Amino acid sequence: MSLPIDPGKSAGVHRPMFGVPYVGWSPRPAKNGQPNTCTSCIPARKFGGLARRVPQIWGNPKTKEQILEKWDPISKRLVKVKCECVVVPAPTEGGGPEPPAPTTLTAFLATGDVFSGGGFYASYGGGKWVAVGAFNRILHSVDAVNWEAGTGSIITNIGYSVAYGNGIWVAVGDSNSSRSTNGTSWDNVTTSLNQRRVVVYANGRFIAGGGSGVGSISYSVDGDIWTNVSNDIVGSVISIAHSGGSNWVAVSDSVGGTRVAYSSDNGDTWISASTVPVLSGPLNSMAYGGGKWVAVGADSSNNSIIYSSDRITWQNASGTFPTSVISVAYGDAKWVAVGSSILHSTDGITWQLATGIIPTTINSLAYGDGIWVAVGSDSRMIYSIDGGSSWQLLNGTLIGTPYVTYGNGRWVIVSGNIVYVTQS
Repeated sequence: MSLPIDPGKSAGVHRPMFGVPYVGWSPRPAKNGQPNTCTSCIPARKFGGLARRVPQIWGNPKTKEQILEKWDPISKRLVKVKCECVVVPAPTEGGGPEPPAPTTLTAFLATGDVFSGGGFYASYGGGKWVAVGAFNRILHSVDAVNWEAGTGSIITNIGYSVAYGNGIWVAVGDSNSSRSTNGTSWDNVTTSLNQRRVVVYANGRFIAGGGSGVGSISYSVDGDIWTNVSNDIVGSVISIAHSGGSNWVAVSDSVGGTRVAYSSDNGDTWISASTVPVLSGPLNSMAYGGGKWVAVGADSSNNSIIYSSDRITWQNASGTFPTSVISVAYGDAKWVAVGSSILHSTDGITWQLATGIIPTTINSLAYGDGIWVAVGSDSRMIYSIDGGSSWQLLNGTLIGTPYVTYGNGRWVIVSGNIVYVTQS
């Protein structure tokens, strides 16, 4: 299940013209002021019963050859050996290039309580993981390895989203919403807050969305007392993004009418975006990064990705898109969108198709520590180490429709089971 990750450095493997290959990491001295372009090829020899390293004589960076001393057991003397080396980056002032640390990506099945009807969302905060799902269950874990069921007034029926902020957890769902100060024991929120699909915390406030029409966006400072906000959004709010300061954007799954609204006063009032391209299907996801907002959805004409630089005017992105894009995310100055295919972009405007192993339908993706992880409805997990351009299979099996998120050095995938992925 281990997946080697190339850190972009050569291992400096040297191939002698006879004998066993040698590997060395000590930088060779520069000759006649030439830059040090090769790592040392330093064999060990037996001499006087001790293993001793033999210093290098000289090297030629143009022909990529080095002359080494080697102890010849037959003639019992040092002989000069010509060996070919792999060019690596020249050393900095502090010394030669360091050997790459071995890195692997490994998936494990979590233990403890699970979601018998499926998990839908997980989040990390306050030193703890919290996940919500079906059949009145909220789970928690301190390490993502072992999970326990929460107690108290748990969301009835289905929990869709959970967020942490200012020492408070808020979980929202189908019939009601719950609040906790420790992620373990829960109470119903004082103000009725039902039919909510998403909750986000930023800039001192929780913003929750869902429902349909007026009242589909609500805000709270303490997660307990909520204020419904008048807006013109049609349909259910399914994605909310904060873009710094008091600026927010919300999108709905409506096929017609107002589907994008923005707030510049930290969620108190919301204004409909003035220009939004018409998609034949609903919007599914939206994110902010690099000074742009990007939303994805379904469109029979394959115009399934739109973007905005000011939240007010939105435009169609360019590229070859599938008819349905399910999720979009931003990380390390790269955009990645998934659905029936995977696309990547550096600016959110021009997109390219990714290569590699692509599941039939990818439902969710998350970025962390230089790596993208995505999960598909065909129970497969994949990962990318090059900004989403190419993808490889991560061994393991999921149950149901999965969701993946990243936090505290781990990816957590919730579905019929819970899987955590670590890098080492």
